[in-house]
Amino acid sequence: MTILTIGQRIAKARHDKKMSQLKLSHYTNLSQAMISAYENDYIVPTEKSLRIIAQHLEVKVGWLTHGDGNDRDDPTELV
Repeated sequence: MTILTIGQRIAKARHDKKMSQLKLSHYTNLSQAMISAYENDYIVPTEKSLRIIAQHLEVKVGWLTHGDGNDRDDPTELV
């Protein structure tokens, strides 16, 4: 079993939504460079950034940070 990093989980969720980094940056009000830095594990996102990213990618914050559970196992409980 492969364990993904936070950045890899952000990238996976973004790809699953067929969303570009630029589009995610527009929705989250984060720069495209910041999204790229998160996805490449150069910078660890703040809790606030993780919540915003999770909301727009429709995944749980716990899945982004720790890989806990399924990314979208309960759409009513995204954070």
